Amino acid sequence: MPANGKHGYALYHLDTNFNAILGKVHRDLWAHESRYEFVTRFFPALPDGPSEFDIPTRRARGDYVPMMAEYSPLAKIFVGKNMEGTLLDLGCGTLAPIGRMLYVNRRKVKHYIGVDYRGAKPEYNATKAFPCTYLKGDVTTWDVYAEALKVLEGNPPDFITSFECIEHMTKEKGELFLDNIAKVAGPRTTILLSTPCHDGIHLPHDHVYEWTWSGLKSALEERFVIEQNMGTFASQRDLLPALSPAEREIWDKLSEFYDSSVLSVFLAPLYPAQSRNSIWKLRLP
Repeated sequence: MPANGKHGYALYHLDTNFNAILGKVHRDLWAHESRYEFVTRFFPALPDGPSEFDIPTRRARGDYVPMMAEYSPLAKIFVGKNMEGTLLDLGCGTLAPIGRMLYVNRRKVKHYIGVDYRGAKPEYNATKAFPCTYLKGDVTTWDVYAEALKVLEGNPPDFITSFECIEHMTKEKGELFLDNIAKVAGPRTTILLSTPCHDGIHLPHDHVYEWTWSGLKSALEERFVIEQNMGTFASQRDLLPALSPAEREIWDKLSEFYDSSVLSVFLAPLYPAQSRNSIWKLRLP
């Protein structure tokens, strides 16, 4: 497929083997994933372990479909229009996937600043498209924010993103992290934050503290105005009891084709409190 074919530059540049370098999620990619998942139902698992090309295994390894869903709100904000403002991406990861999303979709950003304690080393060169700065530092201390403000010539960023970051620190450090976000933001800054909000007990090995939905809501309301909150994915156990009869009827009909993980992604935005991960859109009071 040519890079500028009918399915678009961004779809062509997606790497479906690794969710951390997703660009904008094109509808064709959702369709492909759903079809692949549907086919796998008819075949038993391999006796010697999963195949490298096994779609459910890829997703289980990296929460593939949920990550696709998580990037969709960003696509609406950043990709649906030229975003001429500045973006401070906190906990950007070593590959800085949000920067890549902007780059592969040919968006114009005034300045992208990625911050991560490991230091970002993206496998792409977005600097030819827009200014990029990568800072290595601890987002729970003010030093790295001071560096970011120097890059921004003292102006608060237009956007702040933090995806899947706060769960990698203690609750106390998470409080400091939120304080720093509130301090570096300005009255016109849009803040987008996402994090798991499961039971706080069954944690992945690299999660230090997972906020509950209600606990994080309270902490955010102390510092910000919550403009929007949507779930990004949910489990059947948590989601199905919350569905209305009409929604359950839709679930049952769609489940003839879609698997539960895809359905959980589709309906999770309606029930953030029942979801295992949600995204918050915030601003200063």
